[in-house]
Amino acid sequence: MAEHRLLILDDETAIAELAECVAADCGFETRLAFDTDMFWEAYDEVQPTHILLDLNVPGVHNSELVHALADRGCMATVMLTSGSDVEALALIEEIGRKRGLTMAAGIAKPFRLRDLRARLAALIGNEGL
Repeated sequence: MAEHRLLILDDETAIAELAECVAADCGFETRLAFDTDMFWEAYDEVQPTHILLDLNVPGVHNSELVHALADRGCMATVMLTSGSDVEALALIEEIGRKRGLTMAAGIAKPFRLRDLRARLAALIGNEGL
């Protein structure tokens, strides 16, 4: 099993695949999920060390997955993304921290590739990429 495993949840396929390419370049083994069923299946299978979590996935309230991760005792570092509710990023990050999750600073969409690369690389100490 790879040392750095990133699970990406985003219902926008193109964005998820783009994030996957950037993450792989940073040294992550990646897994994509486009809905919550795929997410939980991959979560159990991959045991991610890091999660890139879109807040705006259909069928789930924006903080619901953060609460569910905390309820499961998630040990992964969680980075939130959002394209429509940027103000919620900080609030939900704080909820995650209060629930015991390790939360990285969120990133608003649309994000610049260099910004995403820098943020992901920093999470695993590969800032020199």
